[in-house]
Amino acid sequence: MNKLITRNLLLVALTISVFIFSCRKNDIQIIIPNNSNPDLVTKVTTAISGFVTNENDEAMSGAIVRVGSAFLNTDQFGYFEIKNVEVNETAATFNVSKNGYFKLTKTFMAKEGKSAFFRIKLTRKESIGTIDAASGGDVSLSNGTTISLPADGVKNASTGVSYTGSITVSAHYIDPTAADIAGIMPGDLRGLRTNGDLNVLDSYGMLEVELTGASGELLQIADGKKATLTMAIPSSLTATAPATIPLWYFDEATGLWKEEGSANKVGNQYVGEVAHFSTWNCDNPHPHVPYHCRLVYSNGSPAANVEVVLSEMNYYGGGTNHGFTDANGEIFGGVQANAQVRMEVRSGNPCNINAVYESEFFTGSQEIDLGNIQLPNLANITAHIHGLVKDCNGNNVTNGRILFSKNGFYECHLFQSNGAYDFLSYLCSGNINTFIFAQDLNNNSQGDTININLTIGENQIPDLTACGNVLSLCNQVWITKNLNADRFRNGDLIPQITNDSIWVNATYPAWCWYNNDSTLENVYGKLYNWYAVNDSRGLAPQGWHIPNTSEWINYFACQGGDNIAGGRLKAISNLWASPNTGATNESGFTGLPGGLRETDGAFGYLGNSGVFWSYGLNPDARRLSYYSGDIYYPWFCQKNSGFSVRCIKD
Repeated sequence: MNKLITRNLLLVALTISVFIFSCRKNDIQIIIPNNSNPDLVTKVTTAISGFVTNENDEAMSGAIVRVGSAFLNTDQFGYFEIKNVEVNETAATFNVSKNGYFKLTKTFMAKEGKSAFFRIKLTRKESIGTIDAASGGDVSLSNGTTISLPADGVKNASTGVSYTGSITVSAHYIDPTAADIAGIMPGDLRGLRTNGDLNVLDSYGMLEVELTGASGELLQIADGKKATLTMAIPSSLTATAPATIPLWYFDEATGLWKEEGSANKVGNQYVGEVAHFSTWNCDNPHPHVPYHCRLVYSNGSPAANVEVVLSEMNYYGGGTNHGFTDANGEIFGGVQANAQVRMEVRSGNPCNINAVYESEFFTGSQEIDLGNIQLPNLANITAHIHGLVKDCNGNNVTNGRILFSKNGFYECHLFQSNGAYDFLSYLCSGNINTFIFAQDLNNNSQGDTININLTIGENQIPDLTACGNVLSLCNQVWITKNLNADRFRNGDLIPQITNDSIWVNATYPAWCWYNNDSTLENVYGKLYNWYAVNDSRGLAPQGWHIPNTSEWINYFACQGGDNIAGGRLKAISNLWASPNTGATNESGFTGLPGGLRETDGAFGYLGNSGVFWSYGLNPDARRLSYYSGDIYYPWFCQKNSGFSVRCIKD
């Protein structure tokens, strides 16, 4: 495919003009922005979403995404979304981890009420060699990057005790000129100088290093000792790399790089000493200003999830300002001040990393808003995708999104309040086979995936249904409502018991409505005794089952633990008694206060509690309460208790 580039010139008008635009840099008054004393305290509320892949660009399910105390797992598509989280406005952070991979922390400029989108690519943690702690030594990567440890120079990272024995060195070199740099590098290439200024950075190479002992314990360089890093310079940057360059380490606490020491250029490598291990970076710093823009396609729809790259025209380093637009096509970030800058928009498709749009603009010392930028209509690679989404009752879904895959490359698009979605997407070739599905964000339900064949040009998709399954970000799929079945899976009827004494003495499966009131059925479902839950004929529908204790525990852990998971499982509804403490329904569980039937047959706690059975040999359940965001374990859990049931997909 030929390189597809459209060149345009953006004339940037600033509210407070501090310069006169000119093709000649000498005609411009240079005013250095004040990057000192950055505000790392002010908080805003935002949403974070994205896709996580492994080193082979395959969707990674079960990766843990953490924002402050909130955490969840990516789903089977590697997708995650965390809403209504409080983060630092200047340097918001979250991290992604998975066993066997380096943890990756990402940083971004957050805006109140806005969202941020990311494509994350985790790096497998692999040993590159071992070193004897007593004698010290070297290990190297294939590109010549070398880690040299001094003799008797390592300690236990947690205890500070000197370590003797074999050291396993895991390391990964990050090439700042790599096409996928936006997904694999820590932070957002902003760093704090030794004088406290917050600058943007030009990278000439990064290196992740982790030391572990014979028992798997984390190690660090001993006090008073230093290790030597010999870091390769990418071949395209060797000729312009400065003779001496500052060294920076990535600070997990702030999400920013911090200047510490320097490295000297020796041939096609940088050599420097470090007193501790983290991810290290060779960078030139520059004053910066914030910028914002919104990308739209020719039909006015937002260009969601596409990559934006900003680089200074006289730029020689690697790893420029990379970012991705959110579902509304918006992006916020930092860009070098007082510079002629080139913007590239990449197609959002791994088969075509060439720019589909390119323009130039000049930055000054003030924040820049480029407004709406329309991407070109590239008819030979553009697919127009549109259709309708219905809910379980056949009505148009008023608040939802579409997720679809292009050869394993995922995109997420919001649709309109009338249930219509209409967006453009660039394809690699004339047609590709993919799948697509819809999610109803109001009812927290998700439809089944359907396979489609996308073609260049018009793609009218048959009506999609967002119905049946709860949205789950914990690698689990739950039915959104309480079970309402009166038969087992094989068709056998389950007895209904209204009489209190019969309920108390029953040793067989049974169900009831709360207070024996059938008008509550559509909202709260039925209450079941333990015998119904554990009957071998199967209470759950085909393909589903009642969660066991382990599955409940995993789900709560994914939602932040027992102390806050209750709030994330509770619906935001006036069905709950006030104050409905902590209720956010971030999990999509939509837990309602259906009450219970006690062991004496009496009904209670409607509006105050929702209690859900756990499958097992002994009675076990979990309770949500109106007065707390905690998860509770009912003390009144007996075989003749009457609780609600939720089902989880097999």
